[in-house]
Amino acid sequence: MTGRLFGILAAFILAAACNSGNNGEPVPSPDADAADILFESENWPLGESAIKLSMNYGEPVYASAKLKDGAGAAEFQARFSRGDASGYVFYAVGPAASLLSADAAAESFTVNIPPSQSGTVQILAAVSSPYGIFPKEAVLNFGHLTAYGKLVLSGLPEGANPLSVKIASPRPLAGRWIWKPGSGGLSEPVEGTSGSINVNRNAEGEFVFACAPVDLSGSELSVTLNMSGEPVSKTFTLPESTVLNAGNTTLIPLDFGVEPGPEPETNKWIAKNALTEYSIVGASWLSSDNEDFISDLKTATGAAFATLTLPQRGEKEILIGCAADSDVFADMLRNIKYGYSIAFAGDDLVIAGTDHNWTVLAMEAFGREALSKADGQELCLDSAFGISESVEDPEMIARLLKADKAFTVSAELVGSCEGSGTMKVAQGAASDGQYVYFVMRDSNDTQAIVFKATLDTFELVGRSAVFQGYHCNDMTFDTAHDRALVVHGTGDSKGLTAVDGSTLQLSTIKTSIGIGGMTYSPSRNQYGITQSGSKYVLADESFRQIRDIGRYTRDAEGSKDYTAQGMGSDESFVYFPMSGKSDNILVVYGWNGVFKATIHVPVKIESESMFYAAGNYYMMFDGSSHYAFLYKITPEIHYNIE
Repeated sequence: MTGRLFGILAAFILAAACNSGNNGEPVPSPDADAADILFESENWPLGESAIKLSMNYGEPVYASAKLKDGAGAAEFQARFSRGDASGYVFYAVGPAASLLSADAAAESFTVNIPPSQSGTVQILAAVSSPYGIFPKEAVLNFGHLTAYGKLVLSGLPEGANPLSVKIASPRPLAGRWIWKPGSGGLSEPVEGTSGSINVNRNAEGEFVFACAPVDLSGSELSVTLNMSGEPVSKTFTLPESTVLNAGNTTLIPLDFGVEPGPEPETNKWIAKNALTEYSIVGASWLSSDNEDFISDLKTATGAAFATLTLPQRGEKEILIGCAADSDVFADMLRNIKYGYSIAFAGDDLVIAGTDHNWTVLAMEAFGREALSKADGQELCLDSAFGISESVEDPEMIARLLKADKAFTVSAELVGSCEGSGTMKVAQGAASDGQYVYFVMRDSNDTQAIVFKATLDTFELVGRSAVFQGYHCNDMTFDTAHDRALVVHGTGDSKGLTAVDGSTLQLSTIKTSIGIGGMTYSPSRNQYGITQSGSKYVLADESFRQIRDIGRYTRDAEGSKDYTAQGMGSDESFVYFPMSGKSDNILVVYGWNGVFKATIHVPVKIESESMFYAAGNYYMMFDGSSHYAFLYKITPEIHYNIE
């Protein structure tokens, strides 16, 4: 049981009436109707709910009982009965005040829970295992028949100090019950039941009471505080979770302050009965996407949504845009580097993405998840509704390719690098994520130089010494060794020049395989290598061939009319830039050599190399005899949840 019996129990043993055996010890008798409880202090010899009894002659045993949660102590009297078909079984119910029948039969005991709780009543019951013969000792396992409640008062008038509390419930708390040992609990009340109990403060100053186990979920509880002045009364509707179970204490909070109001509205009706109070407010660049989005909303709800363009605002809105469009989107995305977030801000539903593509992906996520909850006429969302996605590295082209999502790309000129002296033919570019490195050569395929500029502003911060670079077919950046690698290519296909990323000092590397283009994968610590624009090889960190992937299928790629250039990659795909007469393409393969797609890039001048860095894709073009031009390549998608 949860409460412990403790102390040394005093038993009034009638020694004169005992039959004595050897050494004057009492002899067990089938007529014994009481027992000594053999344990001391607060230690149960057999566990929390069991005690060992010596079966002797004597009066009923008295003990002290520790009640639940500091509710005080009460005198405990165990009264025993024995015998059933399986042998000797001992039963006990206490305290004595709760046991109405002094000569209770083994089959049942009548117990009483008084409505006056001047001292908290704890009713305990115990059953022993069957004994074939009358034992010298018996083990009884005690458990609670009563439940307990603790009143937690708040919002009382200033200076109020209740002396007692009267509680009244429509369900019985006090009265008389039958306990049948085999049932494990109290039966239905038999007479004199009452839902009203008077509760006094215990020694700790708390209002704790005992009652029959009862489910008070959702019921009304009338509470009167008896004080030195006028009593204070109030009726409370108890929470659905108010269940008082035997042996447990249930907290019952009673706030005498502000009248309980209706529970806050948690539902947001986007549409009801095919009508809506919401309008769609989006950024201007979303006009065509909004049309398809609104069409899906109307199909799902039957409602027609008015449309506005930022910065126009109404009252209830579905706001759609990216971080740059409004502070409301920036606030929603303050903890997201790349991704989207959808949530309510007051009555407004905000659909926000970190850029155009993430916003469209957010709209599609809402379309798939939220619209699936609509039934053709209604859409109701909980105010806590939310969907989000956050990533540190977007690899957006790779993300869209893996999802087989249709997209186009745009090309924006973001930077350039001017040549120096005779070194003015742009051949390659690479980046470590903070800086971009350009290699430019002379027109004789002999000397070359590497320029270093910031990736965000393209401010020139350094240049290498002039070196023998031959044709300088391509360039990549090896982040493991902090070096830019210049591919010599034509004239020295097995030679590389390494340029230290910090000092721009030069060193020459000789390889065992021919290299025409190169890209580096940090996660694999491997190189992708192309040879003559028609072969794809994987190499380890020492430039030793791991796998010969094979030749491109130019017809399948749609690249037969394009000139192969360098090579680039992200962690998902390898990209081969190729130049044509009126545009350029990126031919995409998996690192495993499986062809994925061909992407058209709307730039007419000749491409040279490609790289992915700091969340963006870049291509370098040789647009004149003096400059290397760097374009940012950005995918563009449109809303479509099909």
